Amino acid sequence: MIKLSILITFVILVISLFSSLFFVYKDEGAGNRGLYSLSLRAGLAMLLLAQIGYGLATGQIGSRAPWDKFDAPNAPPVKAFQSKAPEANDPIKDRALEEARKSYLEGQQALEQQRQANP
Repeated sequence: MIKLSILITFVILVISLFSSLFFVYKDEGAGNRGLYSLSLRAGLAMLLLAQIGYGLATGQIGSRAPWDKFDAPNAPPVKAFQSKAPEANDPIKDRALEEARKSYLEGQQALEQQRQANP
């Protein structure tokens, strides 16, 4: 039920947004209809935030995002990602990694020798 009320509030909020845009352009700044419509939209936005907060607090709505640490009461469990790609040894990648390690170690040794030579 809370999801339906959130959806209805959101739709009314969007309608209010476009009606205030219409009033601002139609009245050309002379009337107060745009101001009233924008204040209505602000109230609807606060109502929407309150509804979402209530839904989260009571557990009627929840997040199923994998990075969320908390367990939402009504959310189904999230499976861990499992790659379907087979793990294969790539000789080119392995050789490149070995060369990078060797180059790094040679650079570290050169830096150490330079530090010892110039105290």
